[in-house]
Amino acid sequence: MHSTLAGLRAELPPMAKLATPVVVAELGWIAMGVVDIAMVGRLGPEAIGAVGIGSVLFFAVAVFGIGVLLGLDTLVSQAYGARRLE
Repeated sequence: MHSTLAGLRAELPPMAKLATPVVVAELGWIAMGVVDIAMVGRLGPEAIGAVGIGSVLFFAVAVFGIGVLLGLDTLVSQAYGARRLE
């Protein structure tokens, strides 16, 4: 039990260092949604609904794009490592 706790304590700082940009990015997504709703909140329920649908569509396209880029990251890294630069 003691060695497990010591291992956990050793892993937490590097893990927190890696997780911090992800947390900041997620807070940015949340803040963007809050600002969108705050700006159109006075226009009525139709405008809020339109912002909600637009946010969902934007998020879906963004996640798809991020997924494609992450997949390409692996392929490009492997090609670069194999010195296939064409």
